[in-house]
Amino acid sequence: MRIVLILIACYFSQLPLAAQKFFNLTAEEVSIDSVMPYFTYSIPLGSNYADSTYSVSIVYPEFIDMGKSDVQKFLKITSEQPPAMPAIRQQLVVERKRGALEVFFVPVVYREGRYQKLVSFMLRMESQAKVRTLAKKSPSAAHTRADGTTDDTDGSARYASHSVLATGHWAKIRVPETGVYQLTEALIKKAGFTTLSKVKIYGYGGALQPEKMSGQYIS
Repeated sequence: MRIVLILIACYFSQLPLAAQKFFNLTAEEVSIDSVMPYFTYSIPLGSNYADSTYSVSIVYPEFIDMGKSDVQKFLKITSEQPPAMPAIRQQLVVERKRGALEVFFVPVVYREGRYQKLVSFMLRMESQAKVRTLAKKSPSAAHTRADGTTDDTDGSARYASHSVLATGHWAKIRVPETGVYQLTEALIKKAGFTTLSKVKIYGYGGALQPEKMSGQYIS
């Protein structure tokens, strides 16, 4: 059976100050010539840009009517009627492991039967932490190599089904070098035990432990 664990990040990225900013466009920035005017802006997201999703909206917009000359130039470029609010396009770009959200749109609208230009507004960016999904594979997902060893792709074979470490009081004893050492009453009482007769010693025989420990090794 395949078990899917859903982990939801419990934090939200703080919006950069530049993500909420007022703009006042000049006559040149919204002028219509042989090409359509475009507003572009880049919002820095930092190195943790991939942790969230982003959406940008226009708030507090102010419009002015387009002159007859501008309307004629606009209609020569396109016959499509512009929307009542600029259609925002955005794309995420990454440079030197830091993200930025590039925003661009045409500041021309059609409202109440009139062609108008957007001349003042605020850009608002909202971010939401991504929902991350991690899949836990079944033990059958392990693969056997040609030499008979097992490739533990999901890590399940690393853990014993039961370990002696699960119950009782435990203490770690370090020795500086190979040799014979005596376990005394004073030492076990210092480690938190009451009587030497109930103390057992567990170890790996002084051998070098493997970097990848299996369930059979530590059970």
